[in-house]
Amino acid sequence: GPRLAIVPGAGGGPAYGLTRSEVSIANFNEFCTATASCSPKPISDEDFANAPITGISVAQANAYAAWLSKASGGYVYRLPTDAEWLHAAKGGGGFKQADNSNCVPPGSQPGSGSPVSAKGKDANPWGLVHMSGNVWEWVSSGGKLMVRGASFNDYWSDCTIEAKRDDDGQPKKDVGFRVL
Repeated sequence: GPRLAIVPGAGGGPAYGLTRSEVSIANFNEFCTATASCSPKPISDEDFANAPITGISVAQANAYAAWLSKASGGYVYRLPTDAEWLHAAKGGGGFKQADNSNCVPPGSQPGSGSPVSAKGKDANPWGLVHMSGNVWEWVSSGGKLMVRGASFNDYWSDCTIEAKRDDDGQPKKDVGFRVL
């Protein structure tokens, strides 16, 4: 499965593992191949294989987590809650945005960017990459689906861990996920 970072629990709660970056195209393609429930996405080069999977539904993301749980032999994987994601994103302090977040730089226009791999990107204090920018990430909050963290389509000033919006779970080119 994907690489995990260990996140100390909030308020003395239990620690948990969260994927270091978004679930990659390569990780998702393993699921597609093993389950024959989807077609693997073509990979043009190794760096692109490590970019986040996008253009899938939240139902497919949940199916990936269920498959990973079954394949792991005892671990349970799922999408993080909003509170778990935000706690992890803050990195134990006031982390809000990586200096090299994949967002629309000041003075540029949105629409020309795309998701990138985590390779060479700055991590927060707990080792998590792309908590701001790159792709929005699905989280749940009280039975409601949301996305967090902004994407390559969002202006730098809006590209922080506080960025959030409601989501319908349909495939989008700027939404991906990580698993807890």
